[in-house]
Amino acid sequence: MGIEERVIAKLNAELAGKVESLPRSKELVNKYVDQLNNIEKKLNIDEESDESENFRIVLTESQNALDTIDEKLDKIKNYEEKIEKHLKKFRKVEEEIHSHLEKITDLERLVEYFRIVQDIQDISHELSKCINSKDDQKTVNLFLSLSGSPESSDSVIGRLQDVDAPNLKFYSRQIAIHWHDVIKKKLSSEFESILKSIKWPNLGHLVDSFNPTKEAIFKLSTLAEYLFLVQLPGYDRFMYVKLSPSIVCPPIPAPIELLIKPFRIRFEYHFMSNRQTNRPDKPEYFFTQILNWAKDNHHFVGEIFQAPATRACATDNVRLEFVRGLVQLTIEKLINDIEEISLDEQLFAHLIDEILSFEQDLKTMLLYPNNIPSAVNVLTQPVFFIKWLALEEKFTSEKMDIIFCDENNPWSMLDTFGPSHIISPLTAMPITVEQELELEELKIPKCADQFVRLLEAMKERYCILPQPCHQLQFLKLQIDLIDSFRRRLVQLHNTGYVSTLNVLNAIFYVTAVLREWGENVHYLHLHAALLGPNADEISSVFDKIISELDHWENKLIKQLSSRFVDDIKCKTMTYRHDLWVSMPKQNPSEPFIISQSAGEIFQVTIAVLHDLESALSTRIFSSTLRRIAKKLDDYFIDSMIMNTKFSEGGSNQFKFDITRNLIPLFGQYSKRPGYLFKNLSDACTLLSLPFGTALLLHQTLKAGNKTTSSEELQKMKDALKEVGIISLPITLAVDVLERRTDICL
Repeated sequence: MGIEERVIAKLNAELAGKVESLPRSKELVNKYVDQLNNIEKKLNIDEESDESENFRIVLTESQNALDTIDEKLDKIKNYEEKIEKHLKKFRKVEEEIHSHLEKITDLERLVEYFRIVQDIQDISHELSKCINSKDDQKTVNLFLSLSGSPESSDSVIGRLQDVDAPNLKFYSRQIAIHWHDVIKKKLSSEFESILKSIKWPNLGHLVDSFNPTKEAIFKLSTLAEYLFLVQLPGYDRFMYVKLSPSIVCPPIPAPIELLIKPFRIRFEYHFMSNRQTNRPDKPEYFFTQILNWAKDNHHFVGEIFQAPATRACATDNVRLEFVRGLVQLTIEKLINDIEEISLDEQLFAHLIDEILSFEQDLKTMLLYPNNIPSAVNVLTQPVFFIKWLALEEKFTSEKMDIIFCDENNPWSMLDTFGPSHIISPLTAMPITVEQELELEELKIPKCADQFVRLLEAMKERYCILPQPCHQLQFLKLQIDLIDSFRRRLVQLHNTGYVSTLNVLNAIFYVTAVLREWGENVHYLHLHAALLGPNADEISSVFDKIISELDHWENKLIKQLSSRFVDDIKCKTMTYRHDLWVSMPKQNPSEPFIISQSAGEIFQVTIAVLHDLESALSTRIFSSTLRRIAKKLDDYFIDSMIMNTKFSEGGSNQFKFDITRNLIPLFGQYSKRPGYLFKNLSDACTLLSLPFGTALLLHQTLKAGNKTTSSEELQKMKDALKEVGIISLPITLAVDVLERRTDICL
């Protein structure tokens, strides 16, 4: 806000913004004039007063300070001009010095350039003199001073690492490559001569003739170390062997390559020529040969050549490099032959079996890792892997047809002849006596056992594949196969060709195996590969198919129990219409006997339970038993007790029939049969209570039913517990008590 606006605002405030206040304007003018005069007097330095004197002193001192500052500024300006003159003078000197320094730097670089050229020529000259001598160590040391390691500044090439001299770098590398080839050729010749002297290779059948002396071993070890050292730094990535678009093998160290050379010659002669041993239908010939060569020689190679390789910082596992070199022979052979072999299903299937067997032997006997190229990598190339999957699907489908073929007796139960004659489908190991008893309880149909073995065989075939993505495709094939098995069972059951009992046994066994497999490390790894590390929870790859099988199993158990309960119900017609309302009281001196009309009911029940127990797996039978008991429990209460009146004699007879005959029948198959008929047992207890107790309980429950307070409900529950009633609801207990003729006619 400006001065004018502030004045207007102050006047408006004084005059209150009203016309009536205008006469006061003269007073305000006089007021403000007096204030101005007072301020002017205070600032007037000519008047004699203490304040004026102080003001004059301050002004004088301020003026003196300003004069001093002006003097200093003038001096600074003079110094600035002098410094600027000196800087101009020395800038010229600096520019001249910088020019001379650049020339000196260029000369130093030129000197270093010529010094490196001289070093290269000197080393090359010394190598020319040493190459024909027997001093291999000096030759190798000279080469290392030329080539060495790129990370080291001791070698010529190492010194050039950060130098911008592409022509000199190219020249030095060309010299290094030349001497590398010359030295490697010389050392290789000496190495091969010693190998011949010790009668290498060891071919297994010539064990007695392969007995190298300590001197020969020492020379081999020394030459191997030299060969490990004579390497071209920075050229490793260019020396990878690309056998196919998807198979690239790392370079094999020179000593290992020389050790493998005799084997390569024999391999090519026998298996890559027109010899009879080169047969497309017998891939096991060359796989077995490679395994034998590796087993006979890998320990010797590791013992003799690991130490020099370690000293040369070449490789951590010479033994594995030797095995890899032999395996590479099979890769080259397969790449050459597999396209033609894959055109014939039988030959291709046989080749797959042999490759997988070879791969398994490599891992178990020679500890061959997954991250190194192997024969199975040829099989997992896209075009051949797709053919393999299609072939696997076709063969498993044909095997499924055989499994369900009538001649195979698919629904006969699995026979056990002792632990040495049967393999557990869960562990793929010979079963123990305890496991044999468990298998007998499972009631395994032959078709289910063979199907599980088919799945296990497929898993054993693909579990050695190095890439999870390939294993997941086989897992999908397994799940599709399980679903196909389920659909076949549904079809057979719906057509009535197979009984529900056999189908239930098959479903239960397959589901049990899948649950066990779901906790297997192999399938847990596949689950992690399928869902990734961010999966919400650990579950099984078979969860979905298990859920479908469980749903169908529960549905069949429900249908089965309903059918057998209906058979039992058909026999209760006479029993339900006995004269329970007028049945006389039993003579205390005479024992109770089962009702005549109940005999047929219990005979049918005995037959049903026996047939189910002998035909079903133990757990399936237990589930079915509980469902049958629950349905009978509900049936006897809803259809009999609630539709009948009981005299005292009728109540006691009914209780005897149920508690001493029906429930004990289930006791043969359950440790606590009373828990299967909780409501029916409670109902029998209420029907047979003494009249006074029953009447008092009935009155208590009837009175309590008129209120909904929690205290009254608890009193009614306590009253029921006092007479031994635990599970029967209060309203149902009242209805049962009213079935007694002595309480309610």
